[in-house]
Amino acid sequence: MKTGNGSESKKAGRKRTGSLVEKRGSFYLVVSERDPLTGKRKRIWLATGETNKRKAQAKAKELFEPFAARDTADRLAHLAGQLDAAQAQAAALEDAADTGLRIADAWIEYLNAKNRPDTGAATLHQYELQFAAFEDWASKRKPPLSLMREVGDKEAADFVSHLERAKRTPNTINKYLNLLQLVWRVLAKPARLPVNPWGDIRRKKLDPVARRELTLAELKTVCGAATGELATLLALGLFTGMRLGDCCTLRWGETDLTRGVILKDTRKTGKAVQIPIHAELRALLKQAEGDRAGEYVLPEYAAAYLKRNSTVTARIQKHFTDCGIVTAAPERKQRTRRGVEVGFHSLRHSFVSLCANAGVPLAAVQSIVGHTSPAMTRHYVHLGIEAAQGAIAALPSVSGDAPDKLKAAPSPADALAKIEKLARGMTGDNWQTVRAAIIEAASAKE
Repeated sequence: MKTGNGSESKKAGRKRTGSLVEKRGSFYLVVSERDPLTGKRKRIWLATGETNKRKAQAKAKELFEPFAARDTADRLAHLAGQLDAAQAQAAALEDAADTGLRIADAWIEYLNAKNRPDTGAATLHQYELQFAAFEDWASKRKPPLSLMREVGDKEAADFVSHLERAKRTPNTINKYLNLLQLVWRVLAKPARLPVNPWGDIRRKKLDPVARRELTLAELKTVCGAATGELATLLALGLFTGMRLGDCCTLRWGETDLTRGVILKDTRKTGKAVQIPIHAELRALLKQAEGDRAGEYVLPEYAAAYLKRNSTVTARIQKHFTDCGIVTAAPERKQRTRRGVEVGFHSLRHSFVSLCANAGVPLAAVQSIVGHTSPAMTRHYVHLGIEAAQGAIAALPSVSGDAPDKLKAAPSPADALAKIEKLARGMTGDNWQTVRAAIIEAASAKE
């Protein structure tokens, strides 16, 4: 600020001036600025309280500082406004140049994404089928959707309505929503997605039909009536607790008949499981090994299952029906169609129930069926193979009168040796499981 003849602080579109004026022996700072409302210039008189000009100049400089600061603030605000406008223009140009991912390319991008979850092969295939169904709907919609970022709340709701018209079950609709929400989350950056439209859609209330386990009498009927590969397939489901896909695609390289174990990476979760082979299953596998043709234990069922059609399931359901078992669930008014209550997965339930009835420790069962909970994994991580073998051996036979297929009961000397081995391997982590195995070995009869 200059004093004497005056000074001014300049800003585009606005000026402020300050002058030191003497009046009746005292000095005043007179500030001139334009009124932002009227546009007229006005003068503000500020007393310095000084009669000495030099002291008055110093005081005037101090009084003028707030006005100078306002000039600076206005100038910065003006620059900030210009910056915001430039950024908005740049974003608009960027959007025009890069519209994000096309829906047709999204699945390949999802598979290649480093931030997607590690999913088992079977589940990933199911995801692919679900996304393909969404892609087909999006391409046929009027107007069609070509970009991921074109899917907003309304479009997401329209797809749910499409699934409802197709009479998809609430569980199926929820699976679609969860998969699409996952894909949109993983591809948010490359697809330039402002929001994820799938997360806010309320999931459907479930009315599930649970698979029930088969009774021992039903198991003996369905297993006794089965022949060929079907007999081996049913035995695999019952005595290992594995899912249909894992049973159908079991390879000889995953089956060690000498050690009596199956080592399998499950298709759904990718988890590795180690399953001792029951004596009855071992006899069927030995018989199949004699007719071995190719890498799969069940080549006919493996080929049918890998074609991804319903042939395998249809065969199994027909066999259950031929054995006099009602596979459909009771009718419910709120359901559009009857669910399946008895199927191949019922063998997995039967496996767990039979183990529980035989007093097999829960940790042993979870180890065999490949439980995915990290907490339960920590619980049974120290489980020994002897305890798992005891769990499988505890399962009853379903083959009727075929004693030649069953493993002979251990001799007292064998039982004593097994007990000693179990005792030597006992730790603070596995003592409960080992104790159960010791009791089982000690009670074995010749």
